[in-house]
Amino acid sequence: MPLIGKIGIGAAALLLVLLIPAGVRLITRNRRVRSLGWKVSQPSDELTARMAAGRNQVTVAAAWAELDDVLFDYGMARESSETPRALARRLSQQYEFDAGSAAAITAIASAVERVLFARDPGRIEPMSKDLRKVRQALAATVSRGRRVRAVLLPPSTLRRLRLLGERLLDGFDLLETIRLRRTAAQKGG
Repeated sequence: MPLIGKIGIGAAALLLVLLIPAGVRLITRNRRVRSLGWKVSQPSDELTARMAAGRNQVTVAAAWAELDDVLFDYGMARESSETPRALARRLSQQYEFDAGSAAAITAIASAVERVLFARDPGRIEPMSKDLRKVRQALAATVSRGRRVRAVLLPPSTLRRLRLLGERLLDGFDLLETIRLRRTAAQKGG
């Protein structure tokens, strides 16, 4: 095989590896938006975990998890102590959302609060259109480079990979601690 062919195959393989996070994020987003009824397997925060615990509230949990990922991808931090209503108000004011986008994020925040705090949250309307409006409004506030990075190397996917790596390393630390204790017990006993 000529050298140019080997270089081409290597470049194609490298490109495919670099696009893995984008593919994972695209699959996650499509799964959430398509049905907005998936089960949150590994919630990224306590708020999403509390919502996912309810049987009928997975729609709201999916919308909230997607909003959280979009914010993280665009570099817009969400404070863990910030209530959904406060987040909606802050984003609407800070990024000067139009009336439709402000209403969409307020509807999502309201649904989250109803699911979390109301005895009977009532009927919750589908939120895919609201989520799309909010995502478009947030995308309009960031630079083109940030939008490209959010699509090709989404930090939300990389955050999950980092958390998985941390759990794996914690497991190895546990095994090492068990081995050291067993060794110390054998020497002492």
